[in-house]
Amino acid sequence: MADDIIALSRFRAALARARGTRRLDELLADPQAPTLVPTLPALDVFYLIQEVGLEASSELVAMLSPEQFQACLDLDAWQGLAPASERAWPWLAALSEAGFERLVFVLDHVDLELLTLLLSTEVRVYDMTQEEEPESLDNAAWQSPDRFFLVELLSPPDSERQSQIIRLLEDLYRGDLAFAKNLLMALRWELGAAIEEEALRFRVARLQDLGFPDPDEALRLYTPIDPASVKIGEGTQDPLDPQLDPGAAPPATLPAPYVDPLRRGGFLADVLATITDERELSRLFHAMTLLANHALGADRVAAGDLGAVEAGARRAAATLSLGLESVAGADLVRGRQALATISLRRLFRVGASLAWQVATLARVLVKTGRVGRARGRHDLLDPPLDAVFDALLGPGHRPAYAVALDQPTTPPDPAKPQHRAFASVADVRRAAHALAEAQLYADLVHDGLRLDPGALPPTREDLRLGALLGTAAARIILGDTEVRKPLSPDEALRLRSLLCPTGDSPSPEALTRVERAFSAVLEHAKRPAPPTGIAALVADRLGAIARELGRLAPGTRPDPRFMASLWLDSPGPAG
Repeated sequence: MADDIIALSRFRAALARARGTRRLDELLADPQAPTLVPTLPALDVFYLIQEVGLEASSELVAMLSPEQFQACLDLDAWQGLAPASERAWPWLAALSEAGFERLVFVLDHVDLELLTLLLSTEVRVYDMTQEEEPESLDNAAWQSPDRFFLVELLSPPDSERQSQIIRLLEDLYRGDLAFAKNLLMALRWELGAAIEEEALRFRVARLQDLGFPDPDEALRLYTPIDPASVKIGEGTQDPLDPQLDPGAAPPATLPAPYVDPLRRGGFLADVLATITDERELSRLFHAMTLLANHALGADRVAAGDLGAVEAGARRAAATLSLGLESVAGADLVRGRQALATISLRRLFRVGASLAWQVATLARVLVKTGRVGRARGRHDLLDPPLDAVFDALLGPGHRPAYAVALDQPTTPPDPAKPQHRAFASVADVRRAAHALAEAQLYADLVHDGLRLDPGALPPTREDLRLGALLGTAAARIILGDTEVRKPLSPDEALRLRSLLCPTGDSPSPEALTRVERAFSAVLEHAKRPAPPTGIAALVADRLGAIARELGRLAPGTRPDPRFMASLWLDSPGPAG
């Protein structure tokens, strides 16, 4: 029992682990920090430095192993397939603060090809032993202490970069003469596409060792899968890396950006909180790190962009949680069994496939042209349905969940994100229900009432399906058989006396009358309707009309500019 408590507390400790400056202070305050820091996972160290900033992390950078420092350069000092010198030089500057001995020790283990590429745009090297001394120089120059090389500095005169390069070369000569000469010889003779390809090849191999796949492999993570084909007990679980066995090494941990989504809760976090086996936690943490790395690679997220990494990690954790909940049927015991017997990639693909299925339904409906003024548009949908389609079919390459569905009656806050990743089966159900609602609106307008949104006046681009259905409902209440024309302000006043004579709520009689009429037209059109769909739609439309009309002072004619729930044909004086 005591062992269970210790293991359980370790998971909760992972959620509560300090971040940023507090985490850095804790590390540096440890008397064993110089020994401890080089043993930390490279991703942990890298993201900690990204959080705190290089300038505030110089003491930590001084303790990095050469492998950790190389990993930091691999993760942050590249732009696409080429080195990004502007991102690399701050790392070199931070390392130089540790002194020339540490600088030389670390750089001696960093790719010579990468250092050559970083310096190639900053200097021009002349080999004095080959009598290459130029007659004149356009820029300042530095001569090596052995007088074998003359280095022309191409950066602006008196710039900080010039000073940094001179200090770097002097430190290299001071600490390792052979290494310094090899670097300058490479700068003199080995420039070109070949050395860039070599540096990139080495970098890709090292990133793969960290769990970052090449982009093509990463994209396979989003290959659709039949959710029903993923079953508990199938035996595809991710193996435990022998190097991460708690009996032989410290337990595996999650990098800070990857553990943060678990603090937000969700089914995945709930299941992990019940796991008490140390080996199982290490296995899952390692597998989750690899999964997050694959997801970031598939989404083309640069590791040096901490904000994008955190957002990508949230998407990955949410998608994994959705897939796990779907396979486990929202049962915690089955959730543990699923994590123990199914690979996290397959669970992730289940979550991604469920989101794609919802998006596919939305895409099919949009292509029919029944929810927009033209095919491929959904500009006839009212809030929050329009936000649902925006999230599912927006410019992003992954279907997203509209946060408006969480609070459909609350106006959206433009300062906050309007979309997030699907994170639960409830999210999928709410989005699917919204699509069914949009389908019902379209069926009623086009097939039941035979309204033609394309024939609307071009000056009324604000009209949407909700207003058209509201107007048709109003005609039914008024006893008018022609439901395809707008109301006059006087008719709207008469509607008020029939719909909500005592306040701003629709009368039961009006609700029943419109519900029966809409059901009849759908039945006549042979369009199916969900059992409660018509009732909910009618209550929503008549409720919106009653609230707008109920706000009017007695005898005041409604102004179309302030009536979103009805189609009025002419403006009246503002009340």
